[in-house]
Amino acid sequence: MEGGVCPSLSGKVRMRANQKRLIVTVVVLIAALLPLLIPHGSAPAESSFLDKLAANIKLGLDIKGGALLEYQMLTDVSDSEMNALADRVIEVLRARLDAAGFTEATVEKVTAGISFGEDIPPVRVRVQIPGITDVSRAENLVGKTGRLYFADVLAIETSVSTPSIPAGMSLEISRRKL
Repeated sequence: MEGGVCPSLSGKVRMRANQKRLIVTVVVLIAALLPLLIPHGSAPAESSFLDKLAANIKLGLDIKGGALLEYQMLTDVSDSEMNALADRVIEVLRARLDAAGFTEATVEKVTAGISFGEDIPPVRVRVQIPGITDVSRAENLVGKTGRLYFADVLAIETSVSTPSIPAGMSLEISRRKL
């Protein structure tokens, strides 16, 4: 016994430490190689869990690309009227984008921050449309002017009979806000 340590005891301690290192190394290697063992599914029906997870990730302008448009509101109205006007503009733009199929687009009100000497309008509207490649199309979609048409009513006809529902058919009436 040299130095009060039994040589056979220190060998067992070293062997246990080596076994622990070996087990940890094997576990780390298996964890590192596990993604390679998961099939990526060559057919669309065989998509893996990771593919389904990746499909749910929303890509923004920085990765997917797209258009960022910012509109300044230059009017001579009070701040409360400006905010109400901005909210209405946001509703209209959101409806236009949804109707055109850009449901992932964001429309938000941006208030002035630190100006650093620049004359920044108090309220701006920012539109972000990920995935659009034609910026002029985005500008036309968002920036088009609404039109209101007036037409003369040519005739109003009234009916005394009530429409009937054919046998075997039913009528469902629903009231919902569009």
